[in-house]
Amino acid sequence: MSQMMKTMLFVGAALATTATAMLLKPAPVGVTPDEQIGKPLFDEFTDPLVAKSMEVVKYDEELGQLKSFKVAQQADGLWVIPSHQSYPADAEERLRNAATMFVDLKAVNVLTEAEGEHPVYGVVAPNPDNLTAAGIGTLVRIQNGENKNVVELIIGKEVKDRPGQRFVRIPSRSQVYQVELDPSKLSTKFEDWIKTDLLEMNQFDVQDITVMDYSVELNRSAQGFLEVTRPDRRFAMTVHQDAGKWILDSFQENRGAGLEPASLASDEALNTERLNAMRDALNQLKIVDVERKPKGLGADLKVAESFAGDREGQMSLLQRGFYPVPVNGETELWSSNGELLLNTKDGVQYVLRFGEISGISADDNKEAEEDQSSVNRFMMVSARVNDAHFPPPDLQPLPEDTGAATNEDTDADADASNEDAGEPDQEEKADAEGEKDAADKAATIQKENQRKVDERNEKIEAARKKVADLNYRFSDWYYVISEDVFKKIHLRRSDVIKVSAEAAQKGFGLDALRALENEGLEPKPEISSDAPPAE
Repeated sequence: MSQMMKTMLFVGAALATTATAMLLKPAPVGVTPDEQIGKPLFDEFTDPLVAKSMEVVKYDEELGQLKSFKVAQQADGLWVIPSHQSYPADAEERLRNAATMFVDLKAVNVLTEAEGEHPVYGVVAPNPDNLTAAGIGTLVRIQNGENKNVVELIIGKEVKDRPGQRFVRIPSRSQVYQVELDPSKLSTKFEDWIKTDLLEMNQFDVQDITVMDYSVELNRSAQGFLEVTRPDRRFAMTVHQDAGKWILDSFQENRGAGLEPASLASDEALNTERLNAMRDALNQLKIVDVERKPKGLGADLKVAESFAGDREGQMSLLQRGFYPVPVNGETELWSSNGELLLNTKDGVQYVLRFGEISGISADDNKEAEEDQSSVNRFMMVSARVNDAHFPPPDLQPLPEDTGAATNEDTDADADASNEDAGEPDQEEKADAEGEKDAADKAATIQKENQRKVDERNEKIEAARKKVADLNYRFSDWYYVISEDVFKKIHLRRSDVIKVSAEAAQKGFGLDALRALENEGLEPKPEISSDAPPAE
């Protein structure tokens, strides 16, 4: 027998032995594949509408900690995100779609029930007391309105060569199942569960935009406390759009004694590209996170007197770049990086205040600004009625009362009436008709004036209601936006004003100087040979 033949026989025998061992290997206790395969894992969960909360717990390998995200419906029917301090959520449809995956979720296969093999499949339960364990999975827990678990599942690794299939385990069981499941529908991104349109404002409803570039910084007192310096107002500008073109309404600059009215130089123009980018960013303003603000701030961000003694609340503001500043006998809230005012056509003014970079102390902000990768920034938003949008109506004066008679005229008419009790003469008829016309005209004018007053009052009331609704949503929160969005909506003078196209074409600065050098300032007059010699 050749060596090759011997080798083949040995290999065949080994394979046969392995196959026989696998066939004869007893199934793990409690595992009955024939009974479990093709059967729903949660046979009592048949309606995704009963899902009233969902919690997802993941292990973050980079940070070495668990991250929890939860969305739930409150008793009043409102959806909130408890893991983000109960911020209002837009979750009903998304939760229904996520819960639907677990309705009739069936086991394609049953792998093992040996706990020692759980790390291999990535179905180890996330436990804050054992974060060094290998193979930690993602825990999903869905509850009904009675806070009873209708789904509880640990999602593990993806099945090799089986796209769309995952290893899973029910925490109360040791069996590892293979199922068809798409974990991407279980988003734990905060922005996926909220209304993305923060301002709820159509860009075509914006009447004008005011850019206020100023800064407020902190100094440390001798006692070590943070103190607010005087705000540095650098620049303010109001613009609006007309037929797609940006128009400058007002312009102020700091000339050393505060903001003063100014105008663009002859070689300057508005930077249309940057203004368009700001408009588009505002129309799609998205937040990446939220934090609760301290109590004691009004919906319009006016600072209550009681807030002066709230040291913790003040530090909350200061650390995020928002400073209580005394102005004209009141305490207003200023921000470290200016404001943006948006006036809409319905008389509502949005106020966006820009604070410091999120996640670090105020002392570290300057260093953090140098590293713009994945940087976020605090922003506060409020709304108020734009009183200037509702000027008093132009009322028409009432006509003088030409129908009022004097006492002498009344006596004379009475004597004449006694002498002649017949029909009134033509003059009396004319007077009566004149009085009636004047009264009708006055009534018409008065009615039109009242209509104008009522119309103004209705518009003011509508604006007040919208402001109240907006501030109900805005008033409790610090918003966190990406630095990229911040750079688009926070503009400085150099961002919104550029050299005009005409000036650029003619040349300016160094280019213009070089042109003058090449062309000469003015041609020197030729000296005639007949001119007398210089003395």
